[in-house]
Amino acid sequence: MNSQRKEEESKDSTSKELLRLLITVLIGVLTISCVSLAFASPKIRETNPRYIHDLQHTIELKKPDVILLGNSMLGEGIDPGEFEKLTGQRTLSFHQGGSESAYWYLFLKNIILTAKHRPKFLLLFFRDHFLTEPAFRVNGSYEDTISSIATDSEPLLDNLAYHNKSDLIGSMLMKLFNLYYKKESIRSFLENETKTAIERVLGAKVGRVQSAIDHTFQESNLIPELATSQELSSEKAVNKESYHFNNAVNKSFLPPIIAEAKAKGLKIIFVRVKRRRDVVPDAQPKELLQYIQDLKDYLHSQDLPIVDFTDDGRIRLEHFADGDHLGKSGRELFTPMLAESMDSYFKSPEK
Repeated sequence: MNSQRKEEESKDSTSKELLRLLITVLIGVLTISCVSLAFASPKIRETNPRYIHDLQHTIELKKPDVILLGNSMLGEGIDPGEFEKLTGQRTLSFHQGGSESAYWYLFLKNIILTAKHRPKFLLLFFRDHFLTEPAFRVNGSYEDTISSIATDSEPLLDNLAYHNKSDLIGSMLMKLFNLYYKKESIRSFLENETKTAIERVLGAKVGRVQSAIDHTFQESNLIPELATSQELSSEKAVNKESYHFNNAVNKSFLPPIIAEAKAKGLKIIFVRVKRRRDVVPDAQPKELLQYIQDLKDYLHSQDLPIVDFTDDGRIRLEHFADGDHLGKSGRELFTPMLAESMDSYFKSPEK
């Protein structure tokens, strides 16, 4: 009886040792995997020379007098065909959704100024203080867009956009942690998997969940007053340091954008678009008002014009669609407004 008990205890002890060993091995494997992920080399920039060539070819085919450059504020706000008719200037519009100053710098340097045809004017559309926010919208899915028009060597881009001290923690995490670097891809993957799972449970067709989301949040369902209120609230969250133009300008893409254009004889006209916030009188933070005045003084010192539509009362709340984007009626209004404001510049290029 004692012999049998000892044998069972021995087996039990052996099983526990094996379990401990298995757990130890698993912990070791997980630790090695996590360390490998954490300290993996940062992703190498995936450039796209063919895409750059295609964009240059578009310019060479159209031979525009004027190029419009911006993000969806331009895309939703201006009809380039109508603008061309009104001004008599061949016009080409490039409006990459979500793009900001890093993308515009590369587009100017690597595409507009290297194309065989050179336009007379570049109209650069921007909002508020984002001309001097070099690290704004450069990570996640935005980095893929930026990489598509970058060359193999972009030291200024790396220095200003990815080594910027204002985003030191994010920059370090991007370099050290692959999972953090891929957070946008992971979020997108999980979102798509969730939609697919819901469709399977409900027996719905593929894409039905996304269609329902799009329908729910379409322009006609928005409450304009609530959207405006949310935009005003978001202004309070802006880092006030962003409004110090004189501190930020020399650490931004604005000086190189100007220098690159001047070196090739391209005239830039800066266009500040009106935001939904600005339909409310005196809605701009006082720090932003000072920033814009400093920006205007700086551009004046560079002999460069700026056209500011922020306080133009012709653009009202009903002209906006979602967020800061103009709707159809706003587009039909803003296009001739812009054309009219350009008349003196196009007739007298030296102005």
